[in-house]
Amino acid sequence: ASKKGFMARNILKRYGMADMINKEDVQNDDSIRIPIILKADADGTLSALRDIVLGVQDESKLDLCIDPISMSIGHVTPSDVRMAAESGAAIFCFNLKGSKDKTAMSLAASENVAIRSHDVIYHLLDEAKEVFSTFCPPTPIEKVHGKAKVQAIFDINNNKDAEKVAGLMIEDGTLYLDKSSKENGSLECKYRVKRGDNFISPGGVRAKSLRRVKEEVES
Repeated sequence: ASKKGFMARNILKRYGMADMINKEDVQNDDSIRIPIILKADADGTLSALRDIVLGVQDESKLDLCIDPISMSIGHVTPSDVRMAAESGAAIFCFNLKGSKDKTAMSLAASENVAIRSHDVIYHLLDEAKEVFSTFCPPTPIEKVHGKAKVQAIFDINNNKDAEKVAGLMIEDGTLYLDKSSKENGSLECKYRVKRGDNFISPGGVRAKSLRRVKEEVES
């Protein structure tokens, strides 16, 4: 990781982006690092490609750190592919004409290295965003299964630990301890508790158990 960081700092200096070095060095542990390799037909084109691709991290709502571990002129070489395979990087090429290096293309196929090449910058940007999305955690989808009204709160002693139990009247749907599906397996179910117009548990709470009278149930 330190070697890749050193490479990124050298690249930033070379292409006039030394003011971004601190940003790279002090990124927090929650950031999503996305290594990339950039190739173009000329220095000016390479600079434009860099600016546009790095702009994605500023537009994103996620904490992305797009890390150009290599930037160079010309077609993809076997050395580029090996670097990409070792670092998990995708290779983005812009405005490259002429024959491709067959050895590099064959190596990329065997190493499963993604190479995206376009001569229209916005098409390349769309593909870059698609590749970057594979590095990001899936967006959770919330589905409401049921609603219930708290009728009463009971205090019970369980192994000398006081606990509160809510007596509920189901108003709509079904309440689950956890929800199973064929596609996703067991899904965690949470309950949002509302008092009046305000939620007192916005993030939701887990139910330790569900009971129908005295019988333990899953729903």
